[in-house]
Amino acid sequence: MAEGNPSDRRRSPRYNVRAPILVEGALPGVTTDISSGGVAFECDQPLKPGESVMFELSLVRSGVLLHCAGQVIRVEDRGGMKVVAASIDTIRFEGPEEEKDLRSAVSRM
Repeated sequence: MAEGNPSDRRRSPRYNVRAPILVEGALPGVTTDISSGGVAFECDQPLKPGESVMFELSLVRSGVLLHCAGQVIRVEDRGGMKVVAASIDTIRFEGPEEEKDLRSAVSRM
């Protein structure tokens, strides 16, 4: 089960979730955490802060596919792997009707 980080001061709770992510125009990656307002993910591609991104997240256990659009907030280099933080400005759920809430879908991970 994914858990939020209570010491985090962001507006939305973040959940430590490793899930497949596909960024448009980039190689597949994997998330490190997600919230209703943003996502962090590992990626090999050189994305730049301010760049608009479209991506899909697959929350396999809950059967939900999220189609999202946002902007790259920051990029960190961690041992050759890029960790990208991006906002989630728009989101469209695809999956079971009862899982149309991000918190519900992520909590089942």
